[in-house]
Amino acid sequence: MNLHLKITFRTFIIWLLASFINAFLCAGWRGLNNHISNEVPGDALFIFFISLFFSAPGFFIFWIILLVKLAKGIYERALFRAPLSTGFLLATATAIICLGLIKSEFSTDKYVVILFIISSSMISIMMHFNQFKKINKHA
Repeated sequence: MNLHLKITFRTFIIWLLASFINAFLCAGWRGLNNHISNEVPGDALFIFFISLFFSAPGFFIFWIILLVKLAKGIYERALFRAPLSTGFLLATATAIICLGLIKSEFSTDKYVVILFIISSSMISIMMHFNQFKKINKHA
């Protein structure tokens, strides 16, 4: 498979997985704090789609940075460090912007939500460490 397609596919999977993890964490937190367990699945689905929406610009920036790194001949572990640092910065920026737009919903838990957004991004990227190690110029 073409290296650019591998990076595109990997980036897309990371984006979906980060949104899923974020939805699971946030919905679980809301359910535990509000003692409402029957609304958690609906909250998780709603948060998943909201997370996808707010993180879409970051997804494209993340993807472009990975393609640039690949074009510069950066592979394996060095290629993994690029999404890790980029993902952290983009997740932090996305969390701050997202909470600024919907601050009334998360007024008491805003720092927990920021932590969940950043954590979900980092977990999703780290889960793909072995796949980034396999990407080289001969793949």
